[in-house]
Amino acid sequence: MIRPDRMAGRESMFRFFPTPRTGVLAAMLMPALLAACGSGSPTYYTLREWPGAATHGGPETLEIHSPSVSSYLDRDHVVRNDNGGRLKMADDAAWGEPLGEMIGRTLAADLRQRLPDVNVFLQDDASRTAALAYVDLDVTRFAENEQGDAEITAILSVHPPGDGPFRSRTLHYTMPFPSGTTHPVEGLASALSQLLARVADEAARDTLALPPTSHVGGVTPMASVPPNGTGVPASLVPPNG
Repeated sequence: MIRPDRMAGRESMFRFFPTPRTGVLAAMLMPALLAACGSGSPTYYTLREWPGAATHGGPETLEIHSPSVSSYLDRDHVVRNDNGGRLKMADDAAWGEPLGEMIGRTLAADLRQRLPDVNVFLQDDASRTAALAYVDLDVTRFAENEQGDAEITAILSVHPPGDGPFRSRTLHYTMPFPSGTTHPVEGLASALSQLLARVADEAARDTLALPPTSHVGGVTPMASVPPNGTGVPASLVPPNG
């Protein structure tokens, strides 16, 4: 039988003593563990449509191609700014959906309000039909600038199908955050919504400036269709008999 005093000595042999290696590992893991325990779910923000002047006319259908967004903007958290070549992220704020999809959805809503006679739809909409005009948007800046204002820079193109007239131009807008917002990203989202509405204003003007709907994409005007019921010019219809 083992005496109690000797048993105590044997138990001491199996006690855990941290080695220098385990101490370094613990020191490396501790900041990550503390950050995981201290971080909560981010607040999600979204863009919203902004009212503008409604104008009648335009092509019957208008398709908005999925906007292109610079990859540095498409992050899990909202990019506040990239001043000095360094990205500043809002760790407690994120967009409610992928940025490109949200910009496209908001732009479509803005254009529907500005062009009430036009069937505006997104490229991936289930209800999409043959389009008589297209809108392309390439967003390169969509954040806060060095002056603390919201800023958007984008290339806008509005064009008919095929080889019709094609107009492309760069738009650049800034504006201060609106007052009364409780979080910097809330102010940024509101200001960016208003700037995107200005892009919609220009897209609506360019859409209305396209050739008449009957000519968009090379469609033959109804007045030029021969009244022989065949849709073929009379000179090409063989004589009877």
